[in-house]
This record gives sequence, C-alpha cells and structure tokens, in this order.
Amino acid sequence: MPHKYLARVAQTANTQTAIADMMPNIRQQRNALGSQHANALGTFGSSALEALTADSRWDLDYFSKAHAARLGGVWKGFENFMANINQTYANYIKYKQFKEMLA
Repeated sequence: MPHKYLARVAQTANTQTAIADMMPNIRQQRNALGSQHANALGTFGSSALEALTADSRWDLDYFSKAHAARLGGVWKGFENFMANINQTYANYIKYKQFKEMLA
C-alpha cells in the first residue's frame, strides 16, 4: 500500500517538474503570440488608415468636382443674365432709333 502512495507522490513531483520546465516555454509562446497580435493590429491599423485616407481623398475630389460644376452653372447663369440685359438694352436702342426715324 505505501508503494501506491509513493508512486503517486513521485508522479506528482514529476508532473510539477514538467510543469515548471514548461512554464518558460509557455511564457515565450505567449510573448510571441502577443507580438504577432500587436503586429497584426498595427498592420490592420495602417491599412485601415490608408483606406480612410483614400476615402477622404476621393470625397475631396468628388466635392471639388461637384463644387466646380455648381460654380460653373452659377457662372453660366450669370453670363446668360448679362447677355439678356445686353440684348434688352440693344433692342431698346434699336426701337428708340426706329421711333426717331419715323418721327
């Protein structure tokens, strides 16, 4: 009977020694996984930042083109308005000359 208990004590001692021997390896693996995780987050963060920058650049380009088109439309409307005023004034002068000619 005591043999049985001594075997268990020996087995437990061997298990504890094995666990103690494995702890540095576990810590080393945990550190390696932690650094891989940090690198993955850094890579994801930089790619997300690049995507955000590209989106912002596209938004700025789109806004600039839309704003230029809107201003172009406003300017064209102003040109048309001024052309109408000029044509109205020219018609008034022609009409005035025609009335003076008839008189």
